[in-house]
Amino acid sequence: MLRLIRQFATILATMRAAIAVAASAEGHRMPAASDLRRLGISEADYRAIHI
Repeated sequence: MLRLIRQFATILATMRAAIAVAASAEGHRMPAASDLRRLGISEADYRAIHI
């Protein structure tokens, strides 16, 4: 049961990070490094994208 709760928490954290990164991209801002890390995106790769 605890494993299921942890998996659900991980899914929610990943979705939150994706929403935060998308909002930052839309606002032409640099997202938090922790959100990028959670999504497996390096800061250098994100900076290389010209939005």
